[in-house]
Amino acid sequence: MNTQSGHVLPAAHRRPRVRAGLVLLRYVAGIVAAMMSAGAAPASDVPPATPVDALHRTLLEVMQAASRSGAAASRRRSLEPVVRDAFDLGRLARVALGPHWNALDSGRRARMVDVVFRYTVASYAARFDGYSGERFETTGTRPLRRGRVLVRTLLHPPGGEPVRLDYVVQPAQDGWRIVNVVANGVSELALRRAEYDTVMAAEGFDALIGRLERQIADLATGSG
Repeated sequence: MNTQSGHVLPAAHRRPRVRAGLVLLRYVAGIVAAMMSAGAAPASDVPPATPVDALHRTLLEVMQAASRSGAAASRRRSLEPVVRDAFDLGRLARVALGPHWNALDSGRRARMVDVVFRYTVASYAARFDGYSGERFETTGTRPLRRGRVLVRTLLHPPGGEPVRLDYVVQPAQDGWRIVNVVANGVSELALRRAEYDTVMAAEGFDALIGRLERQIADLATGSG
């Protein structure tokens, strides 16, 4: 498993500097408000941890396969179905763009959702690239507002300190979907929103898409 620069999850391409802390706090507040503002459809009777457990099972499978073959393309193909099923990709894209989302037409919105999907797959495939005895543990759940649930888990690396991975899941018609991942207290969605807002404000939508496409390509070649 690649833990270069301390990352074990998909994250913004550049690690935030210290002065970005104030920006991050501002966007965390915006994300919380956005996630609490809309009601969710009733979930089925499946447990809230179901999409998280499915993601973790697949990650272990691709890590073990990577130790045998090392084929990044194969890892991406294996991850695509579980990422599509486990995450609410539309909501991830919408919240990550914040108010910029409202200015996009349907075509650009669909393009953004697709790029978020492919970036998430590429990030997992690049970072979970080998197996040396890692294991995931689901430690419990906690109800949140508006029917959402926090699924608490740990990633246990061999011989190292566990990494806390908390997943916010929301109910859907056929189960549950992940809408945020928090690694050791750092919100993945907050990092993305801070980065995306900066690019959108300075350069616009096409520049943001171009940047994400380059990051996907870098992850695929091992340079991300």
